[in-house]
Amino acid sequence: MSAFTVTTVDARNQFSDILNRAAYGGEHVVLTRRGKAVAALIPVDHLRLLEQIIEKLEDRIDLEAALRVLDDDSDEFLDWDEVVRDL
Repeated sequence: MSAFTVTTVDARNQFSDILNRAAYGGEHVVLTRRGKAVAALIPVDHLRLLEQIIEKLEDRIDLEAALRVLDDDSDEFLDWDEVVRDL
């Protein structure tokens, strides 16, 4: 999927056309200001998919961290009162 780039000024002037290209054409639009990308306009179903992917990746990272802790053979434990006090 390729994206097309448009300045924020042009996006403001052509908002309905750009919105339709994203919403109905499935296009990704990168908005730029002074030559730098500042935002993107994408179809909402693409956003939902990205959110699901991010959630699954975060779950995987959490699982891997938990497995590392469970595999840790050290006898080192934290004192609960000390942990609460440090918060």
